[in-house]
Amino acid sequence: MNALMTLDNVTKFYRAQGRKRYILKDVDAWVPLGKSVGILGRNGVGKSTLVRMLARAEQPNKGKINWATGIEVSWPMGLSGGFIGTLSARDNIKVISRIYGRDWRTMADQVEAFAELGRYFEMPIKTYSSGMRSRFTFAFSVAMDFDCYLFDELMSVADARFRRRAEEEMQRLAGRSTFVIVSHRMRTIQTFCQCVFVLNDHKLEFFDDLNKGIQRYESL
Repeated sequence: MNALMTLDNVTKFYRAQGRKRYILKDVDAWVPLGKSVGILGRNGVGKSTLVRMLARAEQPNKGKINWATGIEVSWPMGLSGGFIGTLSARDNIKVISRIYGRDWRTMADQVEAFAELGRYFEMPIKTYSSGMRSRFTFAFSVAMDFDCYLFDELMSVADARFRRRAEEEMQRLAGRSTFVIVSHRMRTIQTFCQCVFVLNDHKLEFFDDLNKGIQRYESL
């Protein structure tokens, strides 16, 4: 089995008011190597939690999530965590680029040009609006040149002009990287994904046929 990633008997739950709230329950799933996958599901079922687990920002309560050997996976693009709010965009780039073994100066030049933050590039990112933070996250992630990108409704808070630029950049990235995309915009899923997961009732239903997966989601 040539898999981009696998979920092996994965269970994830949170405790709320003395009860377990399940996101996933005894899930086995996999994505074929070389394919981009969409994650569909109704609001509140845990799609963002799943993305954080894929990024290893959260751990399952049981089971394992494994990526193919040598695959470098992005942080969850679109979620608010991951950066140091008291540092500027430039200083965040310095810290994170060194962790990943990238040249921070090259990274900073690329991000500054793409994100178009102006003077805010030198200001703490905790002062950014949601749209500015979204632009910074996308620009920095693209500059890192990951093998697989995790998108979680990234462009929902960006302006229309930046969304167009981001989609053009995703078209370029699609030639060499794979995507895991959470989105309620079916056009985005249809443009960039070849298969989908439907998260429903604590299970992941895999559809190699994109249209059948979308139909299943729309029937929920």
